Amino acid sequence: MNAPRPLPEGPLVTFYGDDFTGSSASMEALAFAGLETVLFLAPPTPERLAAFAGCRGIGIAGVARSRAPAWMDANLPPVFSLLKSLGAPVTHYKVCSTFDSAPHVGSIGRAIDIGAAIFGGWVPLVVGDAGMGRFQAFGHLFANAADGRGHRLDRHPTMSRHPVTPMDEADLALHLAKQTEKRIGLVDFVAMKRGRAHAQLAEALAGGAEIVSFDVLDAETLAETGRLIWEHGGAQQFTAGSQGLESALVAYWRNAGLIPARPVAAGPGAAARIACVSGSVSPVTAGQITHALAHGFSGIRLDAARAVDENAWANETGRAAEEALAVLGEGHGPLVYSACGPDDTAVASLRAAVVASGVPAETVNDRIGAGLGRVLERVVRTARLSRAVISGGDTSGNAASLLGIDALTAISQALSREGATIVIADVNVDGARASTGKLVAAGGHAMAVAVDVADPASVAGMVEATLGAYGRIDILVNNAGVGGNTPFLDTKLEDWNRIISINLTGAFLVAQACAREMVKGGGGKIVNIASLSGQRGGNGRAAYGSAKAGLELLTKVMAVELAPYGINVNNIAPGAIETEMAKFAHDAATRAAYNYLIPMTRYGTPEEIADAAVFLCSDESRYVHGHTLNVDGGFRTAGLMFGADKVAPPV
Repeated sequence: MNAPRPLPEGPLVTFYGDDFTGSSASMEALAFAGLETVLFLAPPTPERLAAFAGCRGIGIAGVARSRAPAWMDANLPPVFSLLKSLGAPVTHYKVCSTFDSAPHVGSIGRAIDIGAAIFGGWVPLVVGDAGMGRFQAFGHLFANAADGRGHRLDRHPTMSRHPVTPMDEADLALHLAKQTEKRIGLVDFVAMKRGRAHAQLAEALAGGAEIVSFDVLDAETLAETGRLIWEHGGAQQFTAGSQGLESALVAYWRNAGLIPARPVAAGPGAAARIACVSGSVSPVTAGQITHALAHGFSGIRLDAARAVDENAWANETGRAAEEALAVLGEGHGPLVYSACGPDDTAVASLRAAVVASGVPAETVNDRIGAGLGRVLERVVRTARLSRAVISGGDTSGNAASLLGIDALTAISQALSREGATIVIADVNVDGARASTGKLVAAGGHAMAVAVDVADPASVAGMVEATLGAYGRIDILVNNAGVGGNTPFLDTKLEDWNRIISINLTGAFLVAQACAREMVKGGGGKIVNIASLSGQRGGNGRAAYGSAKAGLELLTKVMAVELAPYGINVNNIAPGAIETEMAKFAHDAATRAAYNYLIPMTRYGTPEEIADAAVFLCSDESRYVHGHTLNVDGGFRTAGLMFGADKVAPPV
């Protein structure tokens, strides 16, 4: 037997997931095998990629599962080209393990056509994953249901009744033939068990197969599938399928001694308070909802049919958030859900409302996912939760985007590269630990601390923990903050107080506590993260803009009073920055408007904010004091501009 093909340096697997939850399944398969993996919620910039240079898996969570072929034609080629440029031996178009798709929506065949044109060569297709209860035999897919029993896909109680892509065919080759004209071959489990898998693969390719499907029934066929793809694929092999593809590669790499045995993954531990949202109509999710409601969670039902009207939906999600916060205040866990299984009358009501309104179903589905994401974001931020549960692919993606703190990660990474020891303090201590883990893995020194910046006792505890670990505080980057976008006349006092307490009072408490230690140490650097919203009026920014404006003046006062102690104090005011939040929240019209008004005609990156922070924390900025550094591409500086050429009309 030939020696196994070695693992090269750099990324081993890059992948694009057709929805968020599917993407996270591929990430999990690699990460739980000890292969560091990063999942982006949108195509990353070169700067963002550079920050994760050591990762062996790089993924992008997409939305192709709910999109038409025309959308795929426009959006998938640049994503696949980006993944190809990373040079990984395997690139994966990740689909659901129940293969739900159709010629008109979520077409797996169209995605394969696009990927094959960019990468070339044949395309392995791996859908089965025994660990997930997905089994393929002679090309037919079987899946376990909520009752633990296996069903042929076209008779599966959930997938045969899927609200968008009901599966009426279990033979994946026949199903896929409706979506692509490529010839499809098969390596079956009998050939694998008899040692003829390689020969059957060669026969299929010699016969003109452009896609080759692999049976997976058990651990043996899973590892054999991984072997065939790894040892007989191209230098940059484009593949398609479920997380079974990553599971197969990991199984073979482990059997071949290329990676160590499965590491033990530490759980996150218990959480005193937790909130849940669900946008799924799966029977499995219905069982989970029923179980949760019977064991202490309080259900809050959303009327998804109201999503056909934007204003009505905003009111509905606002109501749900208020009820969820009230439930938390009573000591219980809120569970906000749009339906409890496919037979819930809410599903039929939503369909009827969509038909009656004339609003495209895709638009309504996007609103539902975004609305549930906003509910969770408000609940997590207001109640300062460290743990949340999300069910449903679109809901997961929206909530993850809204909860992302991308610039903080970038600043901590940049300072760590300069040799600083980092303490990441956050109300979400699990997220802080994940960030410090990456810094330590890259050779830095870092520690995570839980803090509620609006609570003086919590801030004091943060400072005490830092001094106990490192003995001093030399630099503070004051970056805690929450957003808000409510018209002035509609702003509630509780929302005003929440934003002010974190963005302004919290900044004051943290800066004061850290400055007292800097005085004892003979000096230091404080960088407050302000915003252009504190310098100019903007719709919906009554509380947020006021807090950031207050922070700019607070910085000036601090600069005057702390200068005698050798403490530099400055602000950074970011403009439009390409954070994960912006990628989710800014539509094409918003981006076009910003790019027109920004002389550099682009969004900034988190790394450019981090570079500014490194400068203000360095000795090179020793005579920069009480200053606000706008990192905005000239947005604040620009005056009136006219027309496409941005020139004044002739007088």
